[in-house]
Amino acid sequence: MAITTLRMKYIWFPQISILASDSLRLVKKFLGKTTTNILIISIALGILHQQYQVYEKQMENLQEFYDPDTVDLMLFIGTTKRVSSFTGSMQLMAAVKACVGRNILNHPHFEDKWIRERTKRLYSIYGKYSIKKVHKIMVDEGADYIVVEDSICYAPSDGCSTNDLVDMSSGIIPENGIQKFGSNGRFFNKYKRFCDAVKNQDDDNVKDYFYLVFQNPTFRVYKVIKENDYL
Repeated sequence: MAITTLRMKYIWFPQISILASDSLRLVKKFLGKTTTNILIISIALGILHQQYQVYEKQMENLQEFYDPDTVDLMLFIGTTKRVSSFTGSMQLMAAVKACVGRNILNHPHFEDKWIRERTKRLYSIYGKYSIKKVHKIMVDEGADYIVVEDSICYAPSDGCSTNDLVDMSSGIIPENGIQKFGSNGRFFNKYKRFCDAVKNQDDDNVKDYFYLVFQNPTFRVYKVIKENDYL
């Protein structure tokens, strides 16, 4: 399996190491300690010689990380209270947890049925829901901030975008009209997509529930207004 599939080399590495060490113990009985040590060193040097050119090639491919919008976002999140909870796309929340250490409500690397259902509720920020309904969901889930990505919010409808998946999970036909995932969907235009509607901070129906606290060309962060915020 390790010969045909690269990932199997890593999965079985501990077992292979144990077998290799035991094999060397058996070889030592026949060849002696000195010969066995020479054999081990020879194998190590052979592997080093074989892989060194690959290592040099990979090191030449080093690239500088350059994503100022994400850096600015993380710096802002770092100014919030350490007990604050954030929600957004799963991949972005993983970065928030890794870089800033804030509480997150969904994560791509840990899941079960309950977490998947929670993520579906949290992804209402990319669905066609009223401001009040999304606010209730965020309060119920304990979110203090939501992070909206314009690349997701304004992605073209192709049947596979996050917006389309959120719509289809709610029984709404995607904007491109694709119905291949079921014929029981409905067209729905009562509410604008939340991630777009929440931009209108001049509307009392918006700013009474969500307040824009950070924005750059890629991300928008909104504070979830709760009852005790008015006290």
